[in-house]
Amino acid sequence: MDNVAIINSLKESFALDPQSSKVLVVGLGITGISVAHYLQKLGFNFAITDSRDKPPLIDEFFQAMPDAPVFTGGFDETAFKVATHLVVSPGVSLTEKAIVKAIASGSKIVSDIDLFACSVAAPIIAITGSNGKSTVTTMLGEMAKAVGKKVGVGGNLGTPALALLEQTAELYILELSSFQLERTSVLNAAAATVLNVSADHLDRHTDIGKYAQEKQNVFSGNGVMVINVDDPIVDAMRETERRILTFSIKKDADFYCQQG
Repeated sequence: MDNVAIINSLKESFALDPQSSKVLVVGLGITGISVAHYLQKLGFNFAITDSRDKPPLIDEFFQAMPDAPVFTGGFDETAFKVATHLVVSPGVSLTEKAIVKAIASGSKIVSDIDLFACSVAAPIIAITGSNGKSTVTTMLGEMAKAVGKKVGVGGNLGTPALALLEQTAELYILELSSFQLERTSVLNAAAATVLNVSADHLDRHTDIGKYAQEKQNVFSGNGVMVINVDDPIVDAMRETERRILTFSIKKDADFYCQQG
């Protein structure tokens, strides 16, 4: 997609406009830096904030963007007050006081995965789960390469999603965490899976039910749902009128293990 098409998509989905929007990127890690490069390329006004006094990548960031406004050493509520949109990195909880107040005042939450989804025409395969998602993501990437596909692999694994836009791809394969999915609203993957759900990250998610709900966001849209029928929490995520493929290591399914 060219920049005009991307900006039109951002306007339609999030009322994000280079002429009027003021974006605050929350978190100066690899995701935040990828967001900053993306916004700069499209001509958006943005600033970055980080709760740490000196984020590990700040020197590298200033070499690339010496004029970017950066606020460190805590979340300055003044920066949040003027923001029309917040792009909050996965490592930052949405329950932070400054973020809660900004949302209450009308700021919109947008994730880097939202920005990515608005910027690609090629199909996306999205993978999440408590265990095994990095292995499956890597394996699918290698399988795609083996059949000659130009594939971009990243997300929660290795390369941030927005950095994948720097290469030409016919297919994108993204590993997504619950932290990414809890703030993502426009992902419409061609195929998606929740590999499994077990008690994890309950310091950020209220309980396993809320955690599973965030994982289920990977199925947003109308793409193929790939369901692990061995996991009752995942099996209960089936949606009517959707194409569903199942897998199992215990019973018959569309794809299953069988002893010879």
